[in-house]
Amino acid sequence: MGNWQLEVGKMAIYMAFPVGTFYAYHQIEWFADQYKDMQRKVYSSEDPNAKAEFHAFLKGLKEHEEKVKEIESIKLEAINKKKIQNL
Repeated sequence: MGNWQLEVGKMAIYMAFPVGTFYAYHQIEWFADQYKDMQRKVYSSEDPNAKAEFHAFLKGLKEHEEKVKEIESIKLEAINKKKIQNL
């Protein structure tokens, strides 16, 4: 084991690291340019072409769901008819 000076030094390092990282993390001026670039990337204006493609995809998805529901309802009707005939 070390003497008390070593223990005090270790404790100072253990306490200084979190405090130092907390201080650096909250210095907004140091990261302002990176933050602005990130904001531009996240909140950039949308491409009108991409928006049209998205709406076309949604329309196709809704049509597909309607077809699936129709097929399921036909299957249920057929099952119900078979049940009625078996009675």
